[in-house]
Amino acid sequence: MLRALLLAVYVTVVYGQKYCCFPDQWEAYEGLVSGSADDEGHRAVTTGNFVISYDANNERIHTNEKLEIGNMTRQFEVLQLYSQGVQYIIENGRCTRAPSGPWRKNCISDNATAVHQYTLGGKQHIQVTEYQWSQAQLDIIVGVTDGCIPVLLEYYGDVEGVDLFAAQGYQGLTPGIKDPTIFNIPAICNHAPVVTNHELLKLRRYVFDF
Repeated sequence: MLRALLLAVYVTVVYGQKYCCFPDQWEAYEGLVSGSADDEGHRAVTTGNFVISYDANNERIHTNEKLEIGNMTRQFEVLQLYSQGVQYIIENGRCTRAPSGPWRKNCISDNATAVHQYTLGGKQHIQVTEYQWSQAQLDIIVGVTDGCIPVLLEYYGDVEGVDLFAAQGYQGLTPGIKDPTIFNIPAICNHAPVVTNHELLKLRRYVFDF
């Protein structure tokens, strides 16, 4: 089950050369469904809900995350301060910290190809363009509206012998950051121990280190 958890990944960042980039500051709700299967018969279906605050100007991201895999539920608060090179993960009242790695802005690769265009909604509708490209072992699809505002993100492929698929949708996206204090380091994290093997970090490795 742990291996299934680590490999049932979700994607919040894609990167490459700048075909177009998401807005510099925004907040949104995200929904996720993903699946994984390996040659040993291990299979998992993951659903998740996230609230994200994304601030490229100051190289920081805050998320509240809930992942469900079968009867397992995990909830995290994650604060990533890339300009300081650190990220904090809070779960069950316990905070740990780890190196954040380099900042990578959310962008659609210059290698992407526009593959679909469609309209969502009725009288008040939006036009969505989907772009697709391959990155390492994954095929990635990102749907955006005018201004490179994200609507959906999908990926699929084989990573270390595990077949992966994930679809993630964005809704309620608003520009700017309503409450910048969410990026303050919580008091519970003032003396947080350093970890390098947290499950969430292993999971995110597939997201940030293609």
